[in-house]
Amino acid sequence: MDVDWTSRKVLVIESDDWGICSWCPDRQTFAEVRQLDVVQDYFERLSGWVAGGLETPDDMERLFRFLERYHGRDGRPVVFTPCYAVANPDYDKIIESDLAQYHDIFLDEGVPGRWQHTDILTKAREGMTRGVWLPEFHTRLHHAQPHKWLQAVRAGSPQAATLFEYQMFQCEERRPEYEDMTPEQQAEWIVPAIRRMEKLFGRAPRCGVNSDAGPETEEIWAAQGLRVRMSRGSVPNARTADPQQQLVMGTHRADIDMTWLSRNCYLEPLGSGDLNHANGAIPAAQAALNNWQHGLPTVCSSHRKNFLSFIEEETENGYDQAECFFDKLTSEHPDIYFLTSWELAQMYRQGASLEFFGDHLIARNWGADETQVSGQLPGGLQPQRAHTMTAGRVLDMDFAADRITVTMQPGDYRIALR
Repeated sequence: MDVDWTSRKVLVIESDDWGICSWCPDRQTFAEVRQLDVVQDYFERLSGWVAGGLETPDDMERLFRFLERYHGRDGRPVVFTPCYAVANPDYDKIIESDLAQYHDIFLDEGVPGRWQHTDILTKAREGMTRGVWLPEFHTRLHHAQPHKWLQAVRAGSPQAATLFEYQMFQCEERRPEYEDMTPEQQAEWIVPAIRRMEKLFGRAPRCGVNSDAGPETEEIWAAQGLRVRMSRGSVPNARTADPQQQLVMGTHRADIDMTWLSRNCYLEPLGSGDLNHANGAIPAAQAALNNWQHGLPTVCSSHRKNFLSFIEEETENGYDQAECFFDKLTSEHPDIYFLTSWELAQMYRQGASLEFFGDHLIARNWGADETQVSGQLPGGLQPQRAHTMTAGRVLDMDFAADRITVTMQPGDYRIALR
């Protein structure tokens, strides 16, 4: 069932790097490390990133409140698809092994000792219930091959060994996460991380993003229930949509039942206050308009670093840029829809979608006729009443063995859960 994208102004925001203990643990460490000679060239090349750290519940609350300021045609707020790393290096255990073995800590077990440990998982689940946060899978160790990184530390590689003492792993020795791993080794590494997502967030992930992934990675993801690869064949902000991008967005890899989504908008100022920065608010808004004019949904990339930094001016600039972006799109296009990545992928797959937000479901039918859509609910939850957000009517809800099937007319619906 095809969706008429010329009549649907869709905006998806994919935000990478949540839960990752990089770059620096705290402001004091940042002030100290940035003075080290060994990191000067590297930090300068990646200057937009190095003042970042792990989010706190206060950081998340500020972002949630910001997102709740804006609403789409169906009354829903802006929703982020935050892409999470589920683990970070366990420096204490690595040291106990005399640097011989890599160990990590899953987010539900804590974070490395230097890193501030606050309950970001409870806050993430709150964001889901508020309808502004829907976590998906990103990585186990961000842009670092665990064994090669540790090998560099053991060998005394100046930057890796120096930063290890500060419990930092982002260094010049960074490698693709799956570099030189066989498919079997990849599966051994990836599968526990994907399975951990359900424990962390109360729902199994459906989407994954990792620029280090290859076709064999997609097959491992698919075997674990991921049905979407995000950021496949992406294009930068531009004044005209890239026609090649239309060939990738929504592509279905039938052999593993996986849909590809492309990023075709970048709100990534990374501390810059220039609204006309290549990845600033004005080019990003223009990219969104171009996509809609060419009959494409807009999938926008906006990393965690844009919304928190040890340099206060960078954080404020990030919010100023985001405010300009959302002000323009919502004021000029009140018919905008804010979707998650999984909602968009389902629309490409079947013209209808179900999305779980903790205490409620969002069901959508964007076809021309009555349709059914099914999905799994976490054990113990049951559907209750359905509320129409735009048009139509839910005709039936069948629920058995934690699986719900919704029969609905064209429209958008909120279904309460208990």
